[in-house]
Amino acid sequence: IRSRCQMLRFTLPAEEQGLVWLQQNLPADYASASAQQLKLALKYSYGSPLAALQNLQAVEQQQTLADAMTAKVSGKNSLDYALKLAKYDKLQILEGMLSWISDLTRLATCGPDTNIFNDPHRNKLQALAKSAKPQRLFRFHEQLNFNVQHVSIAVNEQLLWENLLLSWDNL
Repeated sequence: IRSRCQMLRFTLPAEEQGLVWLQQNLPADYASASAQQLKLALKYSYGSPLAALQNLQAVEQQQTLADAMTAKVSGKNSLDYALKLAKYDKLQILEGMLSWISDLTRLATCGPDTNIFNDPHRNKLQALAKSAKPQRLFRFHEQLNFNVQHVSIAVNEQLLWENLLLSWDNL
């Protein structure tokens, strides 16, 4: 007896379709979300509209992380963001930092035209990539992976973020 089951493959909808779906299904709390916020939420969810709906709640978190990661280039002190980062989910922030170090590594090794995840911050990442040393990039990546693997260990999160932001500034 052969199975008559079929394998169905679902693909992600086009960005326009995802944005339309998001706009139609926005909860009242996010009715004032801008088109740019919706696009970012969709991008951070890798094109999945349902996940983007959940990621809308994390837009503030992602903006805080972006401000922290670009503080050095913006002439600000990145350590000022450690306390702000401590109020968010540790694993989500670590995964966000992994996307930043991956982008920086791509820009440093593949050049300015490479595809990156944090594209709205390309200019600032390119400025960082010019002075970044490859060994330090890989060491920071390992530092983040270690913290992801040990995310369940209780630590003083402000100190964790200060340590990671200092390492980021010294790439």
